[in-house]
Amino acid sequence: MDLEDYRRRVREVVEDPTLTFHQRRHQLAYLAENVLDYPKLSVEAAAALDERVICDLYEGAAPYRPRYVLPDYGRFLREGSAFLELDPPVDLDDALVALLILYTHVPSITGYPVYFGDLDELLAPYAEDVSDHHLHRSLRRFWLALDRMFPDAFAHMDLGPRDGRVLRTILRIERELEQVVPNLTLKVHPELTPDDLLRDAVETVFVTGKPHFVNHPLMVRDLGEDYAAVSCYNSLKIGGGAHTLVRLNLKEVALRHEGSLNEFFTATLPHYAELTAEVIEARIRYLVEEARFYDHDFLATEGLVSLDRFSAMYGVFGLAEA
Repeated sequence: MDLEDYRRRVREVVEDPTLTFHQRRHQLAYLAENVLDYPKLSVEAAAALDERVICDLYEGAAPYRPRYVLPDYGRFLREGSAFLELDPPVDLDDALVALLILYTHVPSITGYPVYFGDLDELLAPYAEDVSDHHLHRSLRRFWLALDRMFPDAFAHMDLGPRDGRVLRTILRIERELEQVVPNLTLKVHPELTPDDLLRDAVETVFVTGKPHFVNHPLMVRDLGEDYAAVSCYNSLKIGGGAHTLVRLNLKEVALRHEGSLNEFFTATLPHYAELTAEVIEARIRYLVEEARFYDHDFLATEGLVSLDRFSAMYGVFGLAEA
């Protein structure tokens, strides 16, 4: 892109009346990032990316934050934050305010946090000594703040698998407010989740289209106890997240294949799969070794996220078209 074209695109964002301030700033940052060279790739991988055989979902040319981040909110509530100059909260309202403050500092590809925590579990210790009225009033205000401050359907919260006052109050508020944010997932365990809670959750689905339900024992088997469903229902490790998401377009791979069906599966598809892995690795290396997010961001230095709990996401699409 030449300088004049770049100026035109910046001007279009600045003057677009349909964009909020937050959206303009987000798009301007994206334009600035893409002035930089893409992380080093082989000629073949770069061509496949340019032709959209490989899709990086336009995450940007210089990864400076992970795609999805799942802070350890439990540790934050127990220890506070030196960077944010916050002591550990001592009551329910302190905890809610502290979480709201931290949410504004959690990066993601969308610009909004994709994970608000397993809130019923996080707040249970602070709710023991408050009345039902106090709990409902405080959570309702908190719910309004989430929807107005983080207007993104990928902003996700987990609940369960155990029953509790906080969880039931959340479902009640969901039915009252009928908001998009937060998106919700209920972790379901056959021995821990009572039928009455499932009924309450299903009735909430009829009103709001959420929560979604996840097989808790199955997820624990794969990821351990400390996992969460976040963003568009991606299950990742708490205290970690996903560096990046890169997808392979099977239709475009098929269009470039010449030969037999067997050769497609033994040569062409593995070739492009390997190129996709190369793009993923290049993006991770830039994030870790050049941008050094995990060396200097306070979420990492204070132990709220750890590099060894991050993974990457490898997507495949276009199967029906292929």
